[in-house]
Amino acid sequence: LFCADLLVEAGCPVVKRRVFFQWPPFLDRHAITPRWIVQSMVARGYDPEPLWADLAREIAPRSLNAAASMLEILPGEGAGYDPARPLRVVAIAHVYYPEMTAEIVDRLAHLPGRVNIVLTTADSHRAGLIATELERRGGGEDVEVRVAESNDGRDQSAFLIACRDLLRRRDYDLVVKLHSKKTPQDGYAVGRHFARQQFDNLLPDAGHAADLVGLFQREPRLGLVFPPMIHIGYNTLGHAWWANREPFERLAESLGIHVPIDDVSPLAPFGSMFVARPEALRLMTEHDWSYADFGGAEAYRDGSLAHVLERLPAYAAGELGFHTRTVATPRYLEVSHTSLEYTLDRMAEYLPGDAWDQATMMRTVGSIGDGGVRDLARLHLRLKRPALLARVRRLREWIRGRRR
Repeated sequence: LFCADLLVEAGCPVVKRRVFFQWPPFLDRHAITPRWIVQSMVARGYDPEPLWADLAREIAPRSLNAAASMLEILPGEGAGYDPARPLRVVAIAHVYYPEMTAEIVDRLAHLPGRVNIVLTTADSHRAGLIATELERRGGGEDVEVRVAESNDGRDQSAFLIACRDLLRRRDYDLVVKLHSKKTPQDGYAVGRHFARQQFDNLLPDAGHAADLVGLFQREPRLGLVFPPMIHIGYNTLGHAWWANREPFERLAESLGIHVPIDDVSPLAPFGSMFVARPEALRLMTEHDWSYADFGGAEAYRDGSLAHVLERLPAYAAGELGFHTRTVATPRYLEVSHTSLEYTLDRMAEYLPGDAWDQATMMRTVGSIGDGGVRDLARLHLRLKRPALLARVRRLREWIRGRRR
């Protein structure tokens, strides 16, 4: 466990899987870096694809992402792409805001090789505005515009229903999913940052886009790539399941997805933009979704099908043995890492020890709610009188049973 890379370098033909099953704070405490272990294995001829396929099925995706350091910081030079092995790409973008048509098409133009572009929208009026913009720009004949039968489910239903024919065919090696993201309900600055975080980490320029596609060329079992979890402007850290955990579990079970589920926050394309192999999404795309499944416009909230599906792709891919990577530019990491470092430093100020100690203590403490008297009483019992707390809980369950 502690010297796996040295054993590989010394000629040992076996690496135990338990290196990758460790809790990330444990790896942090002992300065064990599984990513470097895998690099040592690859350098000595070990094929990593069976390893990733196995781990994708057996480890909760966010835990694997952290343990194996599966964030790719792409240089943006395009050297990672092999033009002699082009991939067949279809790009699907839901354009609810026609004024964003130009930006979306410009972003997709960064992709290497020939790309089939399909723009979906909510109604014929918007479709007309999109067509006018495409005609103004020239080259619009290469872009297909589809009007979804309903906007219930928004970009999720447009992707899974209006474009199900494209996703089920075997004509494409990759599918790119974008949408005209504004998030006006969260405020101008926050919404602008979220959209920029998505677009700039996926398709900022041609060099970065080529490097991103090159990841799929080099890793046959790479199923999905998307930006890291948004945290600036949003309280996602520690809360990103929100009301979606229980409906997620029910949906995953119904689709035959049994990959372990992350307990704190899912590994998910928050913002719902990604690049994927269609085969990695098969458990999602082969299901016969209907617009009625998504409810009306008022149903678009946490716990709704659209928000549950936003969290599903990495788990659906893992069930089929496809692993997931997150991807970012150096420019974005300059902002994100410094923000995270400062935030975690302040949060750790009043906690003892290292990441292992702090995470273990907070797990024991549990939720502190709003910090009221009852919350603090529960906190005291969890920390100092756990046996008494267990008896209280059993008593409450007994009382509830009697009332029934």
